[in-house]
Amino acid sequence: MSEKKPVSIAVQVILCLIPLVWIYGFFRIEKLISGILMLIGVVIMAFVIQIFIPFYLGYALAWLVSFLVPIHYMIKWSREWNDNITHYEKKFVKSNNLIPAIGIVVAVLFILALVGFNQISQHTETEKTPISVSPQIKNQPTKSEMKTEPELVKTEVIVEPKTDPVKPEPVQTEPVQTEPLMGCSGTANCITGNVTKIVDGDTLDINGIRIRISLTNTPERNHAGFLEATEFTKLLCPVGSIAHVDQDDLQLYDVHNRTLGKVTCSGGVLNSELLYHKLADISTQFCSTSEFSKETWAQQYGCATTNQSVTPQIPKEIPKTSSDENNCDPSYPDFCIPPSPPDLNCKDVLPYKKFTVKPPDPHGFDGDGDGIGCEGK
Repeated sequence: MSEKKPVSIAVQVILCLIPLVWIYGFFRIEKLISGILMLIGVVIMAFVIQIFIPFYLGYALAWLVSFLVPIHYMIKWSREWNDNITHYEKKFVKSNNLIPAIGIVVAVLFILALVGFNQISQHTETEKTPISVSPQIKNQPTKSEMKTEPELVKTEVIVEPKTDPVKPEPVQTEPVQTEPLMGCSGTANCITGNVTKIVDGDTLDINGIRIRISLTNTPERNHAGFLEATEFTKLLCPVGSIAHVDQDDLQLYDVHNRTLGKVTCSGGVLNSELLYHKLADISTQFCSTSEFSKETWAQQYGCATTNQSVTPQIPKEIPKTSSDENNCDPSYPDFCIPPSPPDLNCKDVLPYKKFTVKPPDPHGFDGDGDGIGCEGK
């Protein structure tokens, strides 16, 4: 059996500061089982302290108990170990100065307390951070309900047209859930909902309903200006934003059964904004059949110069491929266009543009399906 040797109490205290290593310190003085039982009691004590004492104070006391109790027993049992050794030298006791060990203990506990306090402060600040809640969109009144309430005053902002071709820049980069202007005139439907799809510059889906804006007409696909107009509509009425539709009382639907109306998005009227930015034209042939032809934007861009009681002018006939006067396709009522074959393009019927097209449109003059053929500039 090996001879027992005295241990340095300073070293024992340092070992007690290192988790798991303190087991070795108890093993050296043959107090392993007692040390483990003592550590289990310390863990239970620290747990109880944090439950029954307020947060900050309980946290600090648990730290102190977790270190000071093991250190106390380590010093006590180490001294008893040294006293029981018959060959223990007094000079060894003198060199066993506890001041450095105690200084190290105090420094370590101070550092741990600072780290713990910093973590507590950060946790508290995180808990106090307010959470912003998006406002709920209330159910909007129907058109009949709004008749008994005072009409909202509409403020129209006229933007002076720019002289150079303009590629519209986004006013906002994300959809903003703002309530649109809610005024509706007449007795037709009022529709308020989310934009679900942008078809092109003058056509979009709101709550799954296909909407064609009244009077305003943007270029067809594969024509100059199509992409610019479509991008502008995407910016003013982004998918997911709230939009409002005032259905046209004088013409509820077009020939393709799309709902006609005035669309308001992000505080602006899509029908007029496209005109102000020179991305669309007024379909003057519909000024006589639109509720909105008397509004400022419609008057400014073409309806004021149109005699709304006169039917669309019928120009002279274009050259026919047959001498038969009845050889005209009924899809094009404004003037006589021969049926297919042969297949005709817009350049074959010049100088006629922007004429009425009805299904089935065998020549394909109405590329975007809005009932108007050869809209390109």
